[in-house]
Amino acid sequence: LLVWLKLALCNSFRLSVGMATAGFGSIPVLKLADIRAALATGAGNLFPTIDAAFGPTGPGAVWIVGDDSFSSKVRRLRTQFLPKAKELALQPDDVCARLADPDSIITGLAKGIEATDVAKTSFYYHPVGDEPGNHLPSHQGFDKFWHSPNRFPSEEEMPGFKEASREAAQFVVSTGHELAQLMELRLQQVEGYKQGSLSNATEMTPGANHKARLICYHPYQNEEERTKSKGMWGAAHLDTGSLTGLLPGVFIDDSNTVVPNPDAHSGLYVVDRQGNEARVQPPAESDALLYQIGETLQIVSGGEMQATPHLIKGPEKADPTFPTRCALAVFMQPHPMDELHIPSSISPEQMASRTADRFLPPEWPTMEFRVAEMRKQGLIGDDKPLTFGAHGAVTFSNLKAQE
Repeated sequence: LLVWLKLALCNSFRLSVGMATAGFGSIPVLKLADIRAALATGAGNLFPTIDAAFGPTGPGAVWIVGDDSFSSKVRRLRTQFLPKAKELALQPDDVCARLADPDSIITGLAKGIEATDVAKTSFYYHPVGDEPGNHLPSHQGFDKFWHSPNRFPSEEEMPGFKEASREAAQFVVSTGHELAQLMELRLQQVEGYKQGSLSNATEMTPGANHKARLICYHPYQNEEERTKSKGMWGAAHLDTGSLTGLLPGVFIDDSNTVVPNPDAHSGLYVVDRQGNEARVQPPAESDALLYQIGETLQIVSGGEMQATPHLIKGPEKADPTFPTRCALAVFMQPHPMDELHIPSSISPEQMASRTADRFLPPEWPTMEFRVAEMRKQGLIGDDKPLTFGAHGAVTFSNLKAQE
């Protein structure tokens, strides 16, 4: 999920192809051609890499690399599309006001709505259609928070932006769905796993509940601004959806040129299962997409795969001339009324006991606490299955309660 957006991936993972060493040290890499071959044959030769990435001792993330066409597309989208986040953030006030949705902080343009949002502008949109509320499954009623129409700027205001936004997000979703199908094969080895729990939640359709988030991280104008956000462009948290795909961020200078990150401290970080922070950098020798998992997959896998704590650190010092960071995250997730099928072989409490969320900041409630709270509120029980909406509501209401 992306509702609690006050938060986001911490020293240097090296790139390695295939299985990573257990625990801190490297992010596994999968080749898209190998994924497709495994899907065609049903072979399990890539399962060790999946376990190394997402299992109890893994970093919780995996790189996807492809052929020359794939690499060229990643490179083009990073250098030509991502800078549009800055252009969008600098639109006139009347345009920004029109792009903001009064009913949903996860639709349209959002500025200053988070505790750490002093230096951040986000633009949210559905990757496939502009009217997701017109394509809902029969069991899901319209919810203006989740299903509000897209709010793109006009073609006159930002020529080509809507088309480029769609292309980037759909590329991330389609690649993520292929990864999800491979992970689905691995999850079929989990006793009691409900087949389709992951692959169905990552399909690219107008009726899906996915959200793309184009983010512009502005430089801190002064130390007061940096102190207010505790030096974080996005504080440590977990995504609550199924799978999050990332088009790795770029830095844009005042002339709108893509430049190297001038601060070795700033950028995207993950926290591994031992509590180590590691800075994530795109592979130097290959253009790639990064995928991490959210708590929905952790739940439906019974803890076999674990959600990824992550954050984004801002520059160590306030400097108005520091380059702007632009990135795209796409959250693939169920609808609020969709059931999260905990494996039939275990109880919700057993699932919760297997999580590695003890290294999260105190503001983030543990899974065991949330399961107990859902029991107390009657949101789960023998005749009351856990839903994505109930899990999200308990998670974020308790985050707010602990601020």
